[in-house]
Formats: sequence, C-alpha cells, structure tokens
Amino acid sequence: MSTSQSLRDLVSHRVTFDFENGHQLTGYVATVRPNSGDVISMALTRVEITNSAGEVIERHREMVVIPSVLTGYRLTEGPSAKAK
Repeated sequence: MSTSQSLRDLVSHRVTFDFENGHQLTGYVATVRPNSGDVISMALTRVEITNSAGEVIERHREMVVIPSVLTGYRLTEGPSAKAK
C-alpha cells in the first residue's frame, strides 16, 4: 500500500504524529488533498500540540499540515532578508 493511500485511510480517525524532538501533534483527520495521487496536505480538527513531557502547549480547532519531511527553510521577507 502506498504512503498516500495509508494517509487517506486515516480520514475520520484520531491520529498522533510524533516528531524527533519528542513533540506530538494529535487530531482528527478531516480531509486529505488532493483526492487522488500523492497527498500534499491534511486538514486536522480538534488539534493538540504536546511537548516532550506530554504537556499540551497549544490547541487548535483546525489545522492544515503537510505530511512530508522538511528539507530546509529560508527567510524570504523581513529586515534580515537582504540579498547576499
């Protein structure tokens, strides 16, 4: 079974995503997008973010996440975003 199909099978289920720093993101999977092909985003409802000690640090009614590995980031706007 493909990863995208596995993610689609999570719709309507409460799921916990674990991160390497011990934090967790828990919520009900409402939708995955797009409806076919590789999953690009997932909408979660009743979301809780917990720290590595298991303490809830944030709650959100709804949140969209990208179920993929982060490969990098860069500053694209702001006082320190000068061309180098």
